[in-house]
Amino acid sequence: MITQRIPGWLLPAAYLFLLPFGNLFILPLVLMATICLVRFYRKIPTVSFWENENKFCAMVFGLIWVPMLVSLVDAINLKHSFQSTLSVLPMILIGIYLIDALENQKERQKLVMAIIVITTLWCLDALYQLFHGTNILGYPTWDPTHLSGIFSPKPTLGLVLAVVLPVVLEGLRSITTGWRIMIITSLIAAIYIAVIILSGSRTALLMMILSSTGWLIYVISLIRSISWRKMITVCAIVIVTSGYLASQHSNAHLTQITDIMGADMKTVDRISSGRIPLWETAGRIYLDHWINGIGPRGFRHIYNEYKPIEGKYNHEYHYGSTHPHFVLLEIASETGSIGLICIFVAVYFLFTRLKLLLTPEKLNTFPWVYGAAIAIIPNVGKAFYSFFWMSLVLWMIFIGIANSRTENKTTAGSAS
Repeated sequence: MITQRIPGWLLPAAYLFLLPFGNLFILPLVLMATICLVRFYRKIPTVSFWENENKFCAMVFGLIWVPMLVSLVDAINLKHSFQSTLSVLPMILIGIYLIDALENQKERQKLVMAIIVITTLWCLDALYQLFHGTNILGYPTWDPTHLSGIFSPKPTLGLVLAVVLPVVLEGLRSITTGWRIMIITSLIAAIYIAVIILSGSRTALLMMILSSTGWLIYVISLIRSISWRKMITVCAIVIVTSGYLASQHSNAHLTQITDIMGADMKTVDRISSGRIPLWETAGRIYLDHWINGIGPRGFRHIYNEYKPIEGKYNHEYHYGSTHPHFVLLEIASETGSIGLICIFVAVYFLFTRLKLLLTPEKLNTFPWVYGAAIAIIPNVGKAFYSFFWMSLVLWMIFIGIANSRTENKTTAGSAS
């Protein structure tokens, strides 16, 4: 059968590989959902919906999806909101597929290595764009201060790299067995961090800082026998290398962050790249639709009714905006208090589950769960209810749940 010939790590890796290429990332998602349906139809024993991980997966997915469904009752644009809600529903099948396909520890390790290879190639491509003006496909930078690399012409590179950063860092740590390998993995991490900085996204920079420091603190809290000599060496290599690479490109806009203290609203608006009017609008929408919101992706359809008075801020959105550029405000305005409460409960359950795991499982699970949380809470860049970002968040969550399996099998026989 086809489900027995596909390695468990291949399709989730294919999803990440195709993410920069328009809607091609949907193809492996469709294939995973289809395989899951086929296995259900054939009643293959390895797929049991009532397994602990699948029940937990369904609960977390429900906390994210049900508020979208409830918001349809008062949706401003029912057609758009319904399409967005319906498009997310098959992701539960993908979650069940991933939990089954990645039940084997070797498959999960192969997936992490595949992610390191894919994202490292993205970083090298971005550095090529830095020094040659275009990436290997001939795309120029998004603008003079933003490297976009393989995601050109969209400025998405730094955001995606920041989300998967904890997974990459843990993967590099797990293969670091000697000084030579440590130097290589440290250089990879340095290039990775430099590219996130060079992507020119303040959101990506914030997510990177939270991702790296959160992962480091968690690892130190679990592994008491860390060699401080090696850690200092790694930090020195990362800081020097990433600092040198970042200095090769103009990032003057990052210095504006230090100007925020004591600034008036127009200055804050300028520093936030004109997001303040979007945030104010989302807040007003939430106050009027605080129970179940206006429906996923409804922000653009009602923006003009709630936008600030003209002249209040530097930037005017005469034609509205697709989303508020702040995920928590997006959730609040489009799915109301129900969506906001549910998303925090989902994150709480994901981190609470870590307490039940042994140390190796915690090290495997935390980077995925933490990366998903980073993609939600401090995100002021991508729209949460866009299928692109929603699929990435759920991909991280589902693989994190797969890593939390209590039975760490070592043979690959049932991985696919």
